[in-house]
Amino acid sequence: MKHKRFVATLPNEEYRMLLGTGLCAFNQNHGVIVNNILEVDDGRYNWYDLINLTSGRISERAKKTIAQKCGGTNIPDLFDETIALRNNIVHSFQGVTEDGQPILRRKAHSGKVQFNIDEAYLNDFLAKNAELAKELKAFNKHHTKKSHRRKMQVNGEEY
Repeated sequence: MKHKRFVATLPNEEYRMLLGTGLCAFNQNHGVIVNNILEVDDGRYNWYDLINLTSGRISERAKKTIAQKCGGTNIPDLFDETIALRNNIVHSFQGVTEDGQPILRRKAHSGKVQFNIDEAYLNDFLAKNAELAKELKAFNKHHTKKSHRRKMQVNGEEY
């Protein structure tokens, strides 16, 4: 559905597709991590409490459960990387490229430097989420009950 009055101020359709796909992939990985925490946890957490936490707080719990109890996984580190990339998207602002095309921009945490959230950034975000999804699939295969495993799809590839 197109909103004619906003077309001039929105990034192109491919950009918006990458943006939405990346956020959906992140949300899917986030949900799988919550379920995995519950699967290996000793009863300290419940879904209702975890689902309301920020991703950073979920990451802390993943380090306390997934990494400590199962070891040999870099899921928490990959999740932290995707959180940082996602946060740049979520906390971005509308800007324009040098040739006048609408794009999301972000101010770096230090200094007065700004950068574009361009298609390359969004593709990197998708790739990092795909890498995390593969790690989650491997983790699920070895550490969760078969009945609790969720199939994940990123960019048409099932994990």
